[in-house]
Amino acid sequence: MIRPPVTRLDSLHIARYMKEPSSLWHVGGFEFLVYNAVLAWADVDARSAQASFGSPRHVAVVGPYDVMTWAHDLSPRADGSPGCR
Repeated sequence: MIRPPVTRLDSLHIARYMKEPSSLWHVGGFEFLVYNAVLAWADVDARSAQASFGSPRHVAVVGPYDVMTWAHDLSPRADGSPGCR
């Protein structure tokens, strides 16, 4: 199961959704982000992804979803802050 990230209120950076019961939902060496490019949720889009993680290695479009991949871990820190940048 994959949990949706959100953008932090103080920046464009993507972070984990803090209402989830555990930071363990977001560990595991993620190198990808999937978001709905047609109906954005919590301002997670190409702009916030690049602000958080840098330029993606690859972007694929699958129906309404964009799948962005990087060559580095995107897992957020336990406090919910972005793990990159």
